[in-house]
Amino acid sequence: MKKEYIIIGADFAPIENDGVRIAQGKQEEVLDADIAKIISDADFSVFNMEAPIEYEDMIPLKKDGPRLFIPGGAEKIYQGIGVDLLLLANNHIMDW
Repeated sequence: MKKEYIIIGADFAPIENDGVRIAQGKQEEVLDADIAKIISDADFSVFNMEAPIEYEDMIPLKKDGPRLFIPGGAEKIYQGIGVDLLLLANNHIMDW
């Protein structure tokens, strides 16, 4: 009997240099191939994206603490590893 499994990934955000490498198609430099395979082999996977995706003319909000964003193009990693459901519920959504 085949075992079924679900992957739940919280607060995964390819920010800064990691995001740039992913956007350039260098996912293997950021995410271990064995981990990517485990995720893609899951029967269902859900991840929470910990920051908004970069967009043109971003204006930073005045706040204490870091302003996070995922470089444009880096969001492709979620599709590339077969994430079934991607959430955007985090405390950085209004940083920009």
